[in-house]
Amino acid sequence: MSREICLDLDTEKYRTRIDEGFGVESGFALYDDRGRVLGACGPDYGEDNQFAPLNDAIRQAVANVPAGEVAVIRDTPVPGVARQTLPVMLAGEEYYLQGVYLREGAKDGVDDAMELVLLALAEIGTLNIELDDMADDLSARHEELNLFYGLDDLVEIKDVTRGRKALYNLAENCIRYLNIEVASIYITSADIDVKAYAGEPPVRPPLFQEKVAKLRDRLITHLIGKRNSLILNDADRVQTLSEGMLHYKIAAAPIFSSGGDVLGYLLLQRHPEDLNFFNSDLRLMRVLAEQAAAIVSSSYDPVTGLLNREGLVGPLNSAIRDVRERGQQRSLILLDLDQFRMVNDTAGRDAGDELLRQFALHLRALSPDEQTIARVESDKFAWLVRASEARDAWLAASAATRSLAETGFRYQDKRFEVTASAGIVEIYDELVDANEALVLGAIACDVAKKQGAGGIFIYDATSPAVESVRSAIDWVPHIRTALENNAFELFAQQIAPLGDAPPNHVHYELLLRLRAEDGSTSSPFQLINAAEIYNLMTRIDQWVFESAMQELRYLKETYPDLDIRFSINMSGQSVTDDFFGFLRRMLIESHSLVRNINIEITETAVVSNLSTATRLIESLRAIGVTFSLDDFGTGMSSFGYLRDLPIDYLKIDGTFVKHIAEDPVSLAMVESIHKVGHIMGLKTVAEYVENEAILNKLRDLGVDYAQGYVLSKPAPVREQVAHFHNVYCAAVLNDVSFGS
Repeated sequence: MSREICLDLDTEKYRTRIDEGFGVESGFALYDDRGRVLGACGPDYGEDNQFAPLNDAIRQAVANVPAGEVAVIRDTPVPGVARQTLPVMLAGEEYYLQGVYLREGAKDGVDDAMELVLLALAEIGTLNIELDDMADDLSARHEELNLFYGLDDLVEIKDVTRGRKALYNLAENCIRYLNIEVASIYITSADIDVKAYAGEPPVRPPLFQEKVAKLRDRLITHLIGKRNSLILNDADRVQTLSEGMLHYKIAAAPIFSSGGDVLGYLLLQRHPEDLNFFNSDLRLMRVLAEQAAAIVSSSYDPVTGLLNREGLVGPLNSAIRDVRERGQQRSLILLDLDQFRMVNDTAGRDAGDELLRQFALHLRALSPDEQTIARVESDKFAWLVRASEARDAWLAASAATRSLAETGFRYQDKRFEVTASAGIVEIYDELVDANEALVLGAIACDVAKKQGAGGIFIYDATSPAVESVRSAIDWVPHIRTALENNAFELFAQQIAPLGDAPPNHVHYELLLRLRAEDGSTSSPFQLINAAEIYNLMTRIDQWVFESAMQELRYLKETYPDLDIRFSINMSGQSVTDDFFGFLRRMLIESHSLVRNINIEITETAVVSNLSTATRLIESLRAIGVTFSLDDFGTGMSSFGYLRDLPIDYLKIDGTFVKHIAEDPVSLAMVESIHKVGHIMGLKTVAEYVENEAILNKLRDLGVDYAQGYVLSKPAPVREQVAHFHNVYCAAVLNDVSFGS
């Protein structure tokens, strides 16, 4: 646009009217900020005409023009020639419009007329630039529609089972519709690097990866720091940054997790001779980056780069179909690291994450490319293998467990003896789906662990060891029925302050109960146990949080004089990006209730997935949610990681609390946990407070809150709050009467 502006804006019409009206010869030119003529019109106007001496003075002249003002300059190098210069912004860059004319015989008013013409040209030029931008934007929208809604092999937003293939399809569609040479999706922590090329992948020199890794690190650092997209249209600059390995224009957009962390980036590369990247490209890239984030968070484990449980479901269901329809033999191996908790406790969460990464590499080294590996839960891995018979799967599991035991695990200056137990399930026709296969694998793995560290067990439905665990499957239909029919009910038990507190403040832990057909309620202990085995706890957690928010909204409207706070339990299976994203959206929509929500998460759930749990907890604390660490104190090694956890309350394990009145060791344990918690700025809560003797001991220790039957028995939420409100109102009336 800038080079053709003098011609495109019909400057000849303006020049002719000035010449006829004022008796002058005139012309217009567009200069850049270095004084180079980009476009010109008018008789004899340019580098080789009577006005040529003007160009020698242009640099100094435009430098003296205040931004946004018109300058009339009369002391020109050519006698009788006047010029005016107007700085204008076109496409985000600064240029200078200049009008010149011979003053000999000119009528009064020519200066004003030239000024008006320059202003009109600048305004029309800016308008045309905006129209061009709108056209670019419409073009980008058209590309976006092609990319997401017009393709047979479209990467579906809700398809979370295709993992790396889904990311590759996304990169390939970028190549197809965005006029680029290379599209790359890189996820930092998982070391996922998916690339698509417009042609054949180029042959790279041996040092290519090392040099480009430095550019990758610079990009990640920039994107994390700026939290915004990046465009580099200077291919020479990119070549310098990559130490000569890349000579492209590039555009990069950060890929964010649901918690707001930068997971990696989407990088597009374009030939130096092709068009620049513009803002319309960035808008489209942000949409693509969101799509990549959805695939990554739904399909991949951020620590190991393997598929997660959800990402494994698709390949596992395909394997079940292959067995059913083609008779192909497959087996599923579930592997559980026996010493993961010990490594986490003694060497810290970084060591635990490193153990998981090393074991993932270990399994990859043993697996042909077509075989599928996933990290399905904390320290549990699934390995889908081709096996003509059970013995082949046994040999594969044996190779994995044996080599791990032989190599062990070294972290910094420490060496750990590490083993893994393995459960094997032969894929057979009657399997319903991937979830059932994973459940049976988990059962087999549990039996293997009971045999001793490094044990291997092939699932056998007739085995007595399996039968005792498998009975939990009978609860699965009850769980689904309870969710569908809203048969669950929320009970509450007060968490009472042991010191001073506002009289209208009340805090409850919400407890789940199951409503039977006869109307009675019972603790769903067996149901919850089955839900954990069959990976259904996240659905239950979702019901609990949605119901809790409804109850809290109702109670705040009904009892506006009360300050009600809920503690809500969360399963370790829900410590995922998807579930925390759901919570964040729900809480932001009900932002006035955020301060009333506390989330309880068990020590076991946190430790088994420490890095992910910490990151996700921080994402919700940032909007005002508080957290309690539940059941704390099962091992003194707990103190090793407590310092790094972003929590607000420490709930002391009830197995110690209920014995403090008669057992000095339990008393000492509770006292030490309470003191450490206070030093770290945490409030302490004692569970299982069953009698006055325990309550008095806790008061003596200075524990902040107590929970147990001596203070409050569980009851339906609304019943509990109504009772508290009656007591509160009676106390207020007594105070008023006494004061009068």
